[in-house]
Amino acid sequence: MTEFSENFEEALDLDEDEIEGGLTRDAEILDETDFKDLHIRFVSNLKVRSTVPKVEISYFSNSNVEDAKGDILKFEDGEVKWDHAIPGHQHPTDGIVFLHRIEDLRSKLGSNDNRKAITAAYSAGYGLRSIISRKLGVDSLDIQCSVTMSQRFVQLIVHDADVGGAGLSHAVHQDLEDFLWETRTSLDDCVCQDFCEQCLLLPRTPSYIIEEGLLNRFDGLKFLSN
Repeated sequence: MTEFSENFEEALDLDEDEIEGGLTRDAEILDETDFKDLHIRFVSNLKVRSTVPKVEISYFSNSNVEDAKGDILKFEDGEVKWDHAIPGHQHPTDGIVFLHRIEDLRSKLGSNDNRKAITAAYSAGYGLRSIISRKLGVDSLDIQCSVTMSQRFVQLIVHDADVGGAGLSHAVHQDLEDFLWETRTSLDDCVCQDFCEQCLLLPRTPSYIIEEGLLNRFDGLKFLSN
């Protein structure tokens, strides 16, 4: 599990309509583009926090220790925040930031439920991670994702797990539209009820992702659609 640190509103010189929270002043936007309703930025020197241990508990685990389940989502003052986070370390890496206006996403989902919006973003992220691992022939743990939400935006970040980056995000960015279209196709063509190993369920998926109901291929597809 990873999460952003500090504030990235100043780092990106965003106006008041932009999302709050996450990139530091050291982060560098190398490119920006749009896909459907998403505004996308390829960012270097992205600061993320990796939990300890690096390999998270599987959702198949029978552990009853709540702290073993990673960061727990909570809602406060209209924003999604983290609680009971496992200690970890912060490191720089490369990543792709996807910004989706919350009001537009709520309209597509037909719901004002914040959890459903978070589910859509996580599902898009896990679907993209699945396609990346297949196309690039890497372990799905080598590419990670995290989600944050403000009163105006839902933010999905897909980033290299390795310190300093491993070139995976850069490779995806070079052919980003194809990766996104293949993710959409995978989510749309799957025959499961909500998620399965063919579309969203990755090896060693953290237990809380399953228990909190944060994977749904239909919601993920809407995150990537207009």
